[in-house]
Amino acid sequence: MRKILICIPDFKQGGIPRCLQSLLMNIDVTKYSVDLICLSQKGPYKGKMPNCRVLKEDYMVSQLMVHTKKIKNRFLCIPTLGLKVLRNIVLKVFKKDILFMRLQQLGKNAGEYDVAIAYAEGLPAKVIETVSAKRKLVWIHNDYAFEGASAGGKFTDFEKFDIICCVSKATELSFGKVYSQLKEKTTVLYNVVNEDFIKQKANETIADTRFTTDVFIIVSVGRVCAQKSFGVIPNIASVLKKQGLKFKWYIIGGGPEDEYAMVVDNINKEQVNDVVIMLGEKDNPYPYIRKADLYVLTSIYESYPTVINEARVLGVPILSNNIPPAYEMLSDSEAIICPYERMAEEIERLIKDKALYAGLKSHVFVNKNDEIMNGFYKLLN
Repeated sequence: MRKILICIPDFKQGGIPRCLQSLLMNIDVTKYSVDLICLSQKGPYKGKMPNCRVLKEDYMVSQLMVHTKKIKNRFLCIPTLGLKVLRNIVLKVFKKDILFMRLQQLGKNAGEYDVAIAYAEGLPAKVIETVSAKRKLVWIHNDYAFEGASAGGKFTDFEKFDIICCVSKATELSFGKVYSQLKEKTTVLYNVVNEDFIKQKANETIADTRFTTDVFIIVSVGRVCAQKSFGVIPNIASVLKKQGLKFKWYIIGGGPEDEYAMVVDNINKEQVNDVVIMLGEKDNPYPYIRKADLYVLTSIYESYPTVINEARVLGVPILSNNIPPAYEMLSDSEAIICPYERMAEEIERLIKDKALYAGLKSHVFVNKNDEIMNGFYKLLN
């Protein structure tokens, strides 16, 4: 039995916890024993990571990761603010980061493992850097062509890892442009797609009465932030509405208050409140995707958008912004890839051209989990 340690940032809604959950669901428990360090154990994935032992949360680390403006309880806010003030003082006076120091101490105290995995660069990598392990791996879930996406790499010592695992060829390419000296350590492993789990969850009842399916239904899912670019949706919807098309576009996801407010403001400005509906965060978005006629990805960048595969599993045609991973993941027979400027035109075409839509709808998703898991085991060994 080989001992594996995996570290992730948190249990929040998003691609990293979802991809790890899928990976753990498929791991061979007769050969691998997995311990999981989650730096901040808050979010819908808490208690939902199978086939692993979740280690105790480190209080100081979790509190330093909290955004204090989101804390409603003032008594909880005091110690958190105190830690953040202490971090800033130590950083200014001694040029040392107490969060990084604590993360590295967490790694040193973790014990001995055959393989240690930082399932994201940045903070999880800081932990794994100091773990006693025969082999160390780090996962890249970002597009390093974008400055904001590559921030975690700036304080990750990639030299301390044996393998740098990118979740798509596009990710490997963008990472390689920034870290060309690490090319020999870099490989690609796609994310596991839990087809049976997705289909099972998709059959659950939708309780939100705002969601109706009496017209052409479009769905977009993700964290409401600049990366996902949901702010372009109201303008596209406005063009469609002026064409007299009958549709509703549901946005599923939560995010920073200012980003969320910006999308709502755009909806109001474009006067599309009746056709663009913000449903907020949903622990289970699959029933909404299953009921959709079209899934639209508006992200300005992604490494390997898991939600595309989820829509494919559920047989929902896809319209995606023209980002590199979209071309890698999708064929012409199952999706349309285009820039924002053409999205209204393409949606109109899909609504009106029944033959075109039926062709996209008929595509059958091919699951490659066995191949992906075999690739994962090779990395471990």
